[in-house]
Amino acid sequence: MTYSAHITHDQWQGLPVLRLSCGNAKLTVSTFGAQPLSWIPADGCERLYLSPTAPGDGTQPIRGGIPIIFPQWADLGPNTRHGFARRVPWQMMQQRTGADYALALWRLEAAALPEPFRNELPGQWWAEVTVVLEPWRLDVELAVGNEGAEPLTFTGGLHTYLATDDVEASHLAGLADCCYRDANDSWAERRDLAKQFTVAAPINRVYPAPTRPLYWQTPRHATTIEQVGFADIVVWNPWEGHGLSDLPANGFRRFLCVEAAQLSTPITLAPGQEWAGRQTFTAIPQPGAPLPPLASTTGARHER
Repeated sequence: MTYSAHITHDQWQGLPVLRLSCGNAKLTVSTFGAQPLSWIPADGCERLYLSPTAPGDGTQPIRGGIPIIFPQWADLGPNTRHGFARRVPWQMMQQRTGADYALALWRLEAAALPEPFRNELPGQWWAEVTVVLEPWRLDVELAVGNEGAEPLTFTGGLHTYLATDDVEASHLAGLADCCYRDANDSWAERRDLAKQFTVAAPINRVYPAPTRPLYWQTPRHATTIEQVGFADIVVWNPWEGHGLSDLPANGFRRFLCVEAAQLSTPITLAPGQEWAGRQTFTAIPQPGAPLPPLASTTGARHER
């Protein structure tokens, strides 16, 4: 089937954004942080949570959507928490459309970093974020290349905020019988025995990357989540009393973070090497509806 695909430039709270459409599907990505802010597939239901109090002035990270984490996950290192990638503008490098997709690519290079961050990741490197929008599917990819003479070591990921009207009336399936480390309990190791779980307390779990798709079910819609290239997956919600200034007091009820991550083992690239990790989302229009064929997570970068 052929769909009408378009890409336009716009602004969100004063920040430049790119708006992609493919049929009835829509995607908004901020140049600041190369960060997807909104994904509405063909059924018209928003799948990403964006805090209504998130700043859009370019002075601090935007809470919600899919923040790009690079080159440090959280505080697992001496530098900026969750890295500088979500705190700086990226350069638009490529945009194109086809019969059934819209694609855009942003790039960040070492030489383009603002002064406060230049010492955090020495060497000559580049990072790229590629998004591909289809009517029912979204691909988000983070790639890194080392053009320097010394090895390059980093962690990172995609800090995805999946939307819901009520997190206590939603559930995540696909992690049954998987072991995880509980960051809220001194990194204790446990096994997830539930076929599906609903969040009813603070949660911050680190699982090995799943070998099967995850299924996110809310009262209005469902979404499958797959990943490739990342060694871990993080499930996070801060719950009430979170104390986050850029999240409303009841904002925790509107999302669950399901994050493709590389944190348990840092990636080291030899000179000339590249790495890429991708997260793929497939929208399911009605709760309980049969799943459509799942997107393949194999293949080369920028295969379209």
